[in-house]
Amino acid sequence: MGAGHADADLSDPIAFSVLFLSDAYFPQEVDDKTWSPGDQIVLQDDDDDPIRLTNRWDNWSQSHEVASVPHGTEATVLQKHIEPMVDGSALIRYEIEAAIDGKTVRGWVHREAVEGSTAP
Repeated sequence: MGAGHADADLSDPIAFSVLFLSDAYFPQEVDDKTWSPGDQIVLQDDDDDPIRLTNRWDNWSQSHEVASVPHGTEATVLQKHIEPMVDGSALIRYEIEAAIDGKTVRGWVHREAVEGSTAP
């Protein structure tokens, strides 16, 4: 009976760690395959508000804004910037390029504008 009891003790931590690894790893895997440079995307906003583009991935002040484009604007992903945070999450921004009124604009947008408010 002692050996059976030991097996039972081990099963929970193993099941938990496998679940934890898959939860932590899988979204990143899907995300990296989904949006990469050159991909065509449609910019989105939960409230259908215009999406602001800035010339710096880390600055959203008015002085850095290069354009404001409507929800639903088609764009091309140029690059993705991932900034690890202290709590283990990451701040993700995308540099995109879009044609607005015959002009090409490029700038940084929040992750949600590309991926939506929930990850793909």
